[in-house]
Amino acid sequence: MSLQVTYSVVPPPTYDQQNSNSVPAQTQTSSYEITTSQSQDQTAHFESLDKALQKARDDLNANLTGWKDALKGLESDMGASKKKKKQADEEEGDEEDDEEELALAKTPNAYPLHQQTP
Repeated sequence: MSLQVTYSVVPPPTYDQQNSNSVPAQTQTSSYEITTSQSQDQTAHFESLDKALQKARDDLNANLTGWKDALKGLESDMGASKKKKKQADEEEGDEEDDEEELALAKTPNAYPLHQQTP
């Protein structure tokens, strides 16, 4: 009996794998043996399962950390460009709001609550 773990990483299109050293595989399947069966001693079975899970977790963590390190520069670049785009969108929205307020202020009866009755 074994535990099987599969992962798949899809890097962004701007990622250049040729310039990266020692990056784990994009897709990997690993098997971890469970040395006892459920029909045997349950304590031994769960201890074996726990060891297999720990090994799987450690291996997966190491592989994903390798990818995280390889993509670190791209993540910060993408985050910076998203921030710039968001700021530009907010500034554009502020300008539109200012233009609307100015247009309303120039329109007669735009603010009916402020009208004076004769």
